[in-house]
Amino acid sequence: MDAEIAGLRFWDADATLFEGSTAATSLGWLQHAAQWPGRVSELDQRWHRARPARHERTVLLGMGGSASPAGMFATLIGSSTLDILDTSNPDSILATDFRNVNVIAASKSGGTIETITTLAWALSHGLDPRDLSIITDPRTGLAELAGSLGAELFYGDPHTGGRFGALSAMGIVPALAAGWTAEELIETGFAQTIEKGEFLQWFADGVAKVQPESALHWYPLACAPSAGSGELWLEQLVAESTGKDGRGVVPIVGPHAMAAPQRRSVARDVYRFHVETAAMAWAMNVDPFNQPDVEGAKRNVFARLNESHEWTPERHVPLADLDRADESAYVALQVFGPLDLDQEVVSLRETLSKRFPRITAAIGPRFLHSTGQLHKGGPASMVAIQVSVKPRSAPERISGRRFSFHDLHAAQAHADAIALRSADRTVIELRVDNLDEVAPLFGL
Repeated sequence: MDAEIAGLRFWDADATLFEGSTAATSLGWLQHAAQWPGRVSELDQRWHRARPARHERTVLLGMGGSASPAGMFATLIGSSTLDILDTSNPDSILATDFRNVNVIAASKSGGTIETITTLAWALSHGLDPRDLSIITDPRTGLAELAGSLGAELFYGDPHTGGRFGALSAMGIVPALAAGWTAEELIETGFAQTIEKGEFLQWFADGVAKVQPESALHWYPLACAPSAGSGELWLEQLVAESTGKDGRGVVPIVGPHAMAAPQRRSVARDVYRFHVETAAMAWAMNVDPFNQPDVEGAKRNVFARLNESHEWTPERHVPLADLDRADESAYVALQVFGPLDLDQEVVSLRETLSKRFPRITAAIGPRFLHSTGQLHKGGPASMVAIQVSVKPRSAPERISGRRFSFHDLHAAQAHADAIALRSADRTVIELRVDNLDEVAPLFGL
């Protein structure tokens, strides 16, 4: 089909344009541009006036598309009032003081394990339900919990997948908590309705970024994705939307980088990236709105929670696996550790790039809700270097659960390694006391 005809069908919200069946219930975001001013004003009234936040600082509990838009908005405004807790790492969670803070728990499905367990921990460690806001879809378990606790409840868009929801309540409410005013947000969006010609150009730009006959494509980023960066949001959007059926677009630091959303035009930029990403997926003949390997990995975690997860060091790199890494299309550095290692992970990626020129890096379990789909469902010629950092804190059972965050964090790493190997990927598993131990294992 001609790209121009495809663009016109997409402009008309024709769900049959895409592979699979999920597009039929996933194109609600196409209306977010027209809804933007009214939606921002409505949510601003509820956040600031109907039930004003009682504290200056806000902690967001969320993963993937329920966290990365918030981090992007917070970074663009230079906020220090919004902290993103997108992890199951015990050191990060136990170091968070939930007393006298606003808390936003965000989960489209209402069942994201990191979010619901951290919320259970927070409620048993000082969080006052009067300070709790919840963002979820209608009729989820988290929505029911909001009613029973008397928490403020914001609904996301049930007709929009998580990574396409940055212009819904999933992005707007955290942006307001970060310090944006309604007027500032509205000005970054749409002074008028999106013109058809502009929309079709965005679609054509997306199609031009990939070659249909190739399974592997590269998407240059200006810098390594890190907590709160626009690149972190963009990485998830591109990787999770395209990485399936043995094909995928790999976001990676490189020349001729795509500019992440900018402060003055963030809403408009987000919408444009949504259109371009959907177009790339269409050109590659994959469903941009599902994440089959992410969902499968989530189920594996529950099975692994009943196993023993005693931490033991592992500092050996098998020569055969090292050879595969040297010959692979790209290497994915996956660090299961506390969030305060974010910049150390970026530095380690730069060091390892001396041996592996094409290397991505991310913190787990954050990446399981993002590039994890690409790792398992995209092109097979990749090697994962999974590094687990020994927790400093002592295990403590989560309220209402039979396991600790130590158990959950280890189970997620273990389950992902199993899932990768089941998809015929090579995984180098390392367990270290600190990240300084990693580079020498690769001769660096």
